[in-house]
Amino acid sequence: MGNCVCSREISASAKNSIISTKEIERIEEDRISHLPDEVLGHIITFLTLREAVRTSALSRRWKYVWRTSVSDLDFDAKNMLGTQNHPIHGQEITSKFIRVVDQTLKLLQDFKVERFRICCDLDNRHGSILHRWVKSAIISGTKELHLDLYPRPDYQLYSLPSGLLGSGKKSSLKHLHLTFCTLNILRPYPSFEGFESLTTLSLKHVFLTEEDVGDLLCHCSLLECLKLAECMNLVILRIFSPSLKYLGVNELSDLVEIKLCATSLVTFEFTGHMVNFCFVNVPLLITVMLHIVGFNNSDAAPIALTTFPAHLPQLENLVIYNTKLYFETVFPSESLPTYTNLTRLVMVAKVPEMDFFFWIVTFMKVSPFLKTLQLHLCHLKDESETREIIRVSNIPHRYLKFLEVNGFAGYQEQIDMITYILKNAIALESVLIDPRPRFYLGNGKWKTHNNQWFMPTRERKRIYELLLQEFQTVGAQLTIL
Repeated sequence: MGNCVCSREISASAKNSIISTKEIERIEEDRISHLPDEVLGHIITFLTLREAVRTSALSRRWKYVWRTSVSDLDFDAKNMLGTQNHPIHGQEITSKFIRVVDQTLKLLQDFKVERFRICCDLDNRHGSILHRWVKSAIISGTKELHLDLYPRPDYQLYSLPSGLLGSGKKSSLKHLHLTFCTLNILRPYPSFEGFESLTTLSLKHVFLTEEDVGDLLCHCSLLECLKLAECMNLVILRIFSPSLKYLGVNELSDLVEIKLCATSLVTFEFTGHMVNFCFVNVPLLITVMLHIVGFNNSDAAPIALTTFPAHLPQLENLVIYNTKLYFETVFPSESLPTYTNLTRLVMVAKVPEMDFFFWIVTFMKVSPFLKTLQLHLCHLKDESETREIIRVSNIPHRYLKFLEVNGFAGYQEQIDMITYILKNAIALESVLIDPRPRFYLGNGKWKTHNNQWFMPTRERKRIYELLLQEFQTVGAQLTIL
């Protein structure tokens, strides 16, 4: 009987062991591979192109999944070849990059591509190769094409023929971004009728002439966004376009004049040395960003105080960089024109705090209907002992409701600045003070820097209590991050 009991116990034990093994096998089973193609495809969209291609080696089930899932072809030499920490220049790396791109495009020649990007040190010596890739992208129905070429010192700019980009409504291309290319896309081709689908054009390090820009706008009847950055040879920029809504101009070294006649233009952003601005017909232009750079005596603030109110009375949003010291004798506030529609003002300080303070007071006076004021501080102090002290008079502001101060470090000049606004903005509802600086990225986007100005806890408490006393008299909400 004892043996029988032992046998039953062994059998039960063995049975339990078998069950346990099945459970382990079930746990170790590759469940992901049994998911529907749509789910697997969605998973692959979160991978880089290099990672997506490598999934084909997982199993037979995965071999072809990536081909039907990848619609964003981002051929970046640094990422694809693992050269992030090494220069991408070099014939061996370039040759390997060309082979990888050719092999990938061969596998995907029958699939639709939404976005196509090439980023490598190629130039016109690789023209036939680039022609082949662009043609493949257009045939695949790409809507967004990026050619980010960073050639060697002895480069020859790649010349992109317009015939490769399709013609008329047959082309799906809506967004075109070119870096280090020549703009031969406008030269006549037998079948070229224009870019009827193109809505965004971004040109960087491209040789341009006034004639090039004119031809470009004539051939892009639906163009809504035009960005020109660090382009050479362009002296006069004339924009005549009924469709353009956004214009960004950044560091055009040869530019001397901008003439705008764009009835749909809503946003204009300019960074560069001082040029002559001529606003011919821009009835919908309500947002302007102006940043004058260089070592001359010009500055964005005087233009914003004189030219803009007179020629852009419809302006609602203004981002202005203050780079010049304040002199009331040069810009007497009593004789300045007034903004009648400006409701949001963003001021970025590139001058000592006291000068910035005076600019703020002046802009508040000429912007009586301002509702939102955003200040970006830089912590510069004027050490001069010879400058004349300018007295700031109180000027009540009846519409300002929201104040935001970024880059606050607790300096007395900054406290005086905020206190002045509190006393004069009689309708103020909310104030946000952030010690972290913010940087403008363009097109309304900002980036917050994590390296905030350090304030000891005791000093932070003292400043908070000091400001809180001022806030109690106006009833506004104070937030210090």
